[in-house]
Amino acid sequence: MLLDLRMDDGGGLSVLRWMRDEDPAMLARVVVMTGAPPEDGSAAPTELESVPLVRKPFETRSLVDAIDRVLASSRP
Repeated sequence: MLLDLRMDDGGGLSVLRWMRDEDPAMLARVVVMTGAPPEDGSAAPTELESVPLVRKPFETRSLVDAIDRVLASSRP
């Protein structure tokens, strides 16, 4: 799942929290993107510690690398 932290309907951070509470294994299949600067504080480090984060604007290669890392870690 590619998840934007700043979505119109509650934000991606609330989706991440829901996933963590319902089934933490789901987080292994998530890449997060945001246009917020690091000092924005919109996501606590603990919320994102196991989830790859790509900052906008990003190069295509950065996104592909993050997705590759998630896919590689979810293979048996």
